Amino acid sequence: MDLKFLAIRELIKEADDTIATISDKGGPVYIHDPMAQQLFNALVAAYGRRSALTHGSFNEDNTEGYPFISSFEKFIRITPTEDDFVHLCDQALAQLAASLQAPSARSATGGYVIFVYYSSDVFDYLLVALVRDKAGVAFDDELNPTKVIEVDLEELHQAAKINISTFKEGKD
Repeated sequence: MDLKFLAIRELIKEADDTIATISDKGGPVYIHDPMAQQLFNALVAAYGRRSALTHGSFNEDNTEGYPFISSFEKFIRITPTEDDFVHLCDQALAQLAASLQAPSARSATGGYVIFVYYSSDVFDYLLVALVRDKAGVAFDDELNPTKVIEVDLEELHQAAKINISTFKEGKD
């Protein structure tokens, strides 16, 4: 697998809040960092372990209401740069934040939204995953147990993977 681009952003929303905000933190990640590679491998593996996979499609009848669709279609027609990827991520995040403000999403909460553009075999993919923190245990210098907060990469709260190669060919 070949990691092309990786970006991480934070979406802030508590259950029963009606406002979802996008944190100023985050953005593109240097893909040659060993931790970026570890994150990438963990996300792809976690997505592969999901037991309830469904298929979806874009709402081509309402591209104005879903700006990610047109941004995605522009993105896949070019040889994208990191700036193009960040623009696509920003469009997706803005649309996600807007959808979390709908009355039907009142109990939804935010988290870290990770965007991954990669190749595997002859296919290109865009993977978008929402993950959250979890408490863990570590040892300090004196081997006393201490609480640590880590990103829970074992549980993807929401995820979507688009096979860009088959999408370009007009396949399912």
